[in-house]
Amino acid sequence: MRFLDPLEITCAACGKMIKVRVRALLRLEASCPTCHASFRDIGLTMRASFDGAAAFLFAAQIIMRIEDDQGLEIPDAVVERIRPWEELTIRDLVEATSRCLVADCRLPQESEIMVTTAIKSQFPSAPDILDFGTPLLDAIAMDRTYGDEYQ
Repeated sequence: MRFLDPLEITCAACGKMIKVRVRALLRLEASCPTCHASFRDIGLTMRASFDGAAAFLFAAQIIMRIEDDQGLEIPDAVVERIRPWEELTIRDLVEATSRCLVADCRLPQESEIMVTTAIKSQFPSAPDILDFGTPLLDAIAMDRTYGDEYQ
């Protein structure tokens, strides 16, 4: 995901239309040069867009690893019935995997091991102890930076 850089925005405080560097917005450092109003909310919204896309990609990578390693199909619809992609937790992926194992006449108890193995395979830098109740992106990529790709 990329944003047009610089990004043209209208200051909510003074109404002036200005061009702002995306890097400054993502780092929450941008403000209106006319009235000095903070553009923090815009930066946070942009970060949320990145995070939503990243959470979907992380979940897809984990699911595809399980499917490839286990010969199991985990349809998107099964996952989407649990929670929206950007809000998924590791526990949700375990639940989706369990449902598909039961439908495939296999033991659902294996699902936690399958998910954690897939996470460790796809994301070697993930923490050793995973928080199953935290949103996936926070559980796997706790230290995120924003704006570094924009110079």
